[in-house]
Amino acid sequence: MISLACCGQQAREINKFIIGSLGGSAMAGLNPTVDVVVRNGQLVLENGVVSGAIAIRDGKIVGITDNDCAPPASEVIDAAGQVIMPGLVDPHSHIWEPTHYPEREDYLSGSQLAASGGITTMIEMPLSVPPVSDAAAFRFKEEIVSSKSVVDVAFWGALIEKSTGHYKELNDCGCVAYKVFIPYASPDYPHSPDYALLKAMEEISRFNGLVGVHAENADILFNRQKEFEEKGIFNGSAHEQARPEIAEVEAISRVILFAEHTGCRLHICHLSTVKARQLIADARKRGVDVTVETCPHYLVLDTDDLEKHHGFAKCNPPLRSPENKEQLWDMLKAGEFDMIGTDHTPYTDNDRLQHGDNIWKMPPGIGGMDLMLPLMLDEGYHKRGVSLETLAQLLATNPARRFDLPHKGSIKLGNDADLVLVNPEAEWTYSWKASYAKAKCTRSPFEGRKMKGRVEQTLVRGKTVYRNREILVEPGFGQLNLRRNA
Repeated sequence: MISLACCGQQAREINKFIIGSLGGSAMAGLNPTVDVVVRNGQLVLENGVVSGAIAIRDGKIVGITDNDCAPPASEVIDAAGQVIMPGLVDPHSHIWEPTHYPEREDYLSGSQLAASGGITTMIEMPLSVPPVSDAAAFRFKEEIVSSKSVVDVAFWGALIEKSTGHYKELNDCGCVAYKVFIPYASPDYPHSPDYALLKAMEEISRFNGLVGVHAENADILFNRQKEFEEKGIFNGSAHEQARPEIAEVEAISRVILFAEHTGCRLHICHLSTVKARQLIADARKRGVDVTVETCPHYLVLDTDDLEKHHGFAKCNPPLRSPENKEQLWDMLKAGEFDMIGTDHTPYTDNDRLQHGDNIWKMPPGIGGMDLMLPLMLDEGYHKRGVSLETLAQLLATNPARRFDLPHKGSIKLGNDADLVLVNPEAEWTYSWKASYAKAKCTRSPFEGRKMKGRVEQTLVRGKTVYRNREILVEPGFGQLNLRRNA
């Protein structure tokens, strides 16, 4: 038996944090020897940070205890001087396998990149070729994950015309949500006109599904960009001016009305502007079930970076003003964001350089699954005083709950032992050369960035997947996670 009520003041301190979430000891009847013990670290629990140890057996957390009372184990990890956070759940990973562009990313490189950034579950977007629009496409991607991924994965389903009539089928497969583009997207993944979106939300609401929206007004974007192109304007900041905040705010307003009318659960992906803040707050007061995500690049980059890095800082929605960036931090600290996602969208240098200085033809997106946690530690924890518990909620706990992933997203008994060990004081400089990313972007806006806070080790279901810049498991270790209610 591993007792929570062990010795001394430290035990009393740790029990104060744990008992409330357990409702008492859950240890009775267990063999005293476990597979792994992680000890001497600062544990980031849901209700506080405390020094202690985590015991792991069969990939599950079976003990959270005083260091002196940790059970014997086959493997002991000394986390002295480190913070132990729950493994990150990224709600917005773009891997794009299979795809027309295999040079950009695949499940092996992408999952290795994720592991190096402390991400233990990627919720992958459905923009593959073919998109995840029916059970056959779902099974096709499942086979790829089972042979290549080193971290766990969950799938978004596609909300496109081709998926009509298949949403319940995808839910039964285990898709955790459905992604729709209100603006024009690509020939392989067309946007949904209003009536098609309304009908889809009616269908998805019947089984309490979740719709995630890229919210920008298609008509405004198309015509504003056309005006800039006709005038021969190609500079970086023009990208932000051609996708004005009103286009994002209007689209969010519209989809909130659709959610309110249909009763469909709604998730706003990658919010870039604070101007939608009141809309979302009002919707929540009216009882609309809406959650909101932002991304690291909106919190640490702005239009000055867009002007400096041109198409290499192009993303949709675009980077906004420095003032808007600081107001996003105010929203975060006020608890108005539910989660942070990477919107990891990698490209090779040539993907952009082949278009010369024409920013309109360059593909949009910024890679960075390995950078989300370090950036949030540096800019959030160190520079703005955001607590480690808040970061854990935004990066792990809340996405796991919203996307119905059982046993993920927090350090508590019975959960998967998905952990990330962080040295919060380590100062380092990012270089694409050391990245696991397949698409090496030498002109990334993050190249050469100095940060404080580094991922040292990542465990998925109790197994060390990444340590000291090395991947330690074979391809296919990762598992596909299904929606709890599937």
